[in-house]
Amino acid sequence: AFQVHFTRWSQHCEGKFQRVQMQKSEIAEKTQNAAEKY
Repeated sequence: AFQVHFTRWSQHCEGKFQRVQMQKSEIAEKTQNAAEKY
């Protein structure tokens, strides 16, 4: 039972991490685009 719980928990953290990474790359793209405009 513990193993299943741990697996779900690690998957949950992984999903959160990927979401944060996506947001970071989106912000990086936006700042890059803004820098290119000026």
